[in-house]
Amino acid sequence: MEYGWGIAFTVNRAASQYADLPEAEVVHRLSTAAGALGSAADYLFQTREGLQKLGIQDALVEHLTLKVSGA
Repeated sequence: MEYGWGIAFTVNRAASQYADLPEAEVVHRLSTAAGALGSAADYLFQTREGLQKLGIQDALVEHLTLKVSGA
């Protein structure tokens, strides 16, 4: 079996850098942010696709995907 590469991001809600943002701001940032690894929207869409391939449905990911794709 051959394995590819992957990258993961983790969240520590107890960290001082954690920002609990209103949904509208989260959607705005997901819709517009981009960096060296690509756009935040693409990361969101790819995360949703990967979860779907595994038979996992995450309500928040689904909700944000709908909001961002309509933004």
